[in-house]
Amino acid sequence: MTQNTGVFGPEGGGKGRRRPPTEVARHEAASVGHSARDAGSSHVAQTDTDQARQVISEKGRQARDLFGEAKGQAREQASTQQHRAAHQLRTVAD
Repeated sequence: MTQNTGVFGPEGGGKGRRRPPTEVARHEAASVGHSARDAGSSHVAQTDTDQARQVISEKGRQARDLFGEAKGQAREQASTQQHRAAHQLRTVAD
């Protein structure tokens, strides 16, 4: 009894069946493609996360700067109004 053991292995398939080189290559290429896609997705997600953190940090800094500016302007206006009120009171008192 002779068995056909060509590129495809023993006839009838089963566990001893070897896949043709083109099928193996296709499978490996798909596997590499999936791995690359997953790695790329992970890298993109990490990059997006890093950029989001930078944007949040920058917006926080801008908010603090704006608050400090508004606080300074409010102090300046309060001081100016206080001086005007004091001047008006002196004028009325005389």
